[in-house]
Amino acid sequence: MSSNGQVTPAPAPAKAPERPKYGPTGGMGRMMGPGQGTGEKSLNFLSSFKRLLGHLAPERGVLIGVLVLAIVGIAFNVIGPLLLGRATDVIFTGAIGASLPAGLTKEQAVAELRADGNNTF
Repeated sequence: MSSNGQVTPAPAPAKAPERPKYGPTGGMGRMMGPGQGTGEKSLNFLSSFKRLLGHLAPERGVLIGVLVLAIVGIAFNVIGPLLLGRATDVIFTGAIGASLPAGLTKEQAVAELRADGNNTF
């Protein structure tokens, strides 16, 4: 009550800021299963990320292992085709070399083939 005898209304409770919505926006009908509502953007990513790291702290060794294996896998995906290409070149050179006369250089073999009219071999 105020000094003049009237009742003053209580202040309205502070409203939390509304989160931005992401994800599907209606029109999905029955196709959306349970637990597949719209995603929400975090209001404070840094504190949420720190909390997540705190929960994952007991699994630190496993996480480091996963990251190392991911990096190794990426390296193999880059190096593998390179090695296979070189191996194919070696095998192809051996297969072609077996059909050429011994002691003949590549340039001599190409010149001889062109002289015979074979430009595609």
